[in-house]
Amino acid sequence: MKNLIASFFTSKRINVFLLFFSLALLFSILSKLSTDYTKTLTYKLKPVNVPEEEVIIPDSLHKLDITVETYGFKFISYYFKNPELKVDFNNLQKDKNAYLWIERKQLSSIVDQFDSKIKIKAINPDTIFFRYDVNAIKKVPVYLKETIDFASGFDVTNGFKIEPDSIKLIGAKQILDTIHEVFTKPFNLNNVNKPISETIDLDMPESFEVLKLSDKKVKVAAHVEKFTEGYLDVPVIIMNVPEDTRVNFYPKTVTILFYTSLSNYKTIEESQFTIECDFKDISENNSFLTPKIVKQPKNLKNLRLETNKIEFILSQ
Repeated sequence: MKNLIASFFTSKRINVFLLFFSLALLFSILSKLSTDYTKTLTYKLKPVNVPEEEVIIPDSLHKLDITVETYGFKFISYYFKNPELKVDFNNLQKDKNAYLWIERKQLSSIVDQFDSKIKIKAINPDTIFFRYDVNAIKKVPVYLKETIDFASGFDVTNGFKIEPDSIKLIGAKQILDTIHEVFTKPFNLNNVNKPISETIDLDMPESFEVLKLSDKKVKVAAHVEKFTEGYLDVPVIIMNVPEDTRVNFYPKTVTILFYTSLSNYKTIEESQFTIECDFKDISENNSFLTPKIVKQPKNLKNLRLETNKIEFILSQ
């Protein structure tokens, strides 16, 4: 009984201690947050009102280090967002290569973007150059970045259709010269056994921020069917044989193996294939001919020959 009473009072004392400790910590934090602090923060500059026929060339120097003074509560908000300031290009000095931001001329526009309770102590640098270029137009293809796992026995027929399959980029020529294609964001599907129809965002790197795009999304479609394996025996043709030479070869036919949809399987015929060997490939170090598929129907996958060597005997 005495132990229970002692335990009760000990527990009470601990709870009281934790309560007062928490209150003391809270008051300490509130005291610090209400105290004025001076700190230098980095602000990214966002161009606004840039003429449509021009584009600003991205530069890591397009930022300001601003020393501000305010109380702790105000500083907290800057740790939960990426500080950014707008620069109105209607108010900047311009020459043939760049727009010029000068602190003494643009100070008021910067101050106006801050809370009245924040004092600006210093701005660095005092001058920033925004190089620009005349807009150019470039058309680039769109490629699908896909990882698709089909259900057993299923596959896509006729490939993926992307609409649009290319987009127009509008921006500085020196930026467009570095871009040759655009990819979609990763498109992942599992256990697919039915047609695909999705709208996918384009993957836009940081350099695309200053470009205008004709489209930012594409539609992706694909017909999915049950697939099966098939095979056909196709005659071998020897090409470029001299008139005074006879070639006896074996085998006379080669089996072609393929993978196709069930709906397409019954349409596949021997006459749709041509297998050739070229007499010109014969040499002292080559005792056989290599058959090659030179004609085949569409919509076949995993096309391969069961035999890759044709033995031959020459006679005059």
